Amino acid sequence: MNKQLKTNELVAPPKKGSQNRGRYLTIQQVPVEYPIFSVRLLRRLVYERRISFSRAGRYIVFSETDIESYLEKNRVESVSSPWEINSLSGKVSLLPSFVSSSQTRSKSSL
Repeated sequence: MNKQLKTNELVAPPKKGSQNRGRYLTIQQVPVEYPIFSVRLLRRLVYERRISFSRAGRYIVFSETDIESYLEKNRVESVSSPWEINSLSGKVSLLPSFVSSSQTRSKSSL
C-alpha cells in the first residue's frame, strides 16, 4: 500500500536568504512543547540573560533552535561508574569515587 502525498500536504522549502531557525514560540507556548520549562523559569532565564530570545513588540519569543541549544549547553554527561575500581588489586571499593577512605571512620574507632 503506497501512500502518495497530496499536493496540499507538501511542505514548502525555506526562502533564500532566510535562516532556518525553526518556528518561534511565545513564553506561554514553550512549556506546552517542552514540559521541563515553566513560565517562571523562562522569565528568570530571560532576566539573567541565560537563554537567547527575541522580542516581537511586547512579546518575548524563543526559536526552537535557541531552546535546543540552551538544553545542549546545560547537558551534564554521565559518569561510567560511581564506584572506584582499585587498579592494583582489581577489587571494587564499596565507596563511591567522590568519598575518600580517609573521610570514613575506621571500624577500630567504633
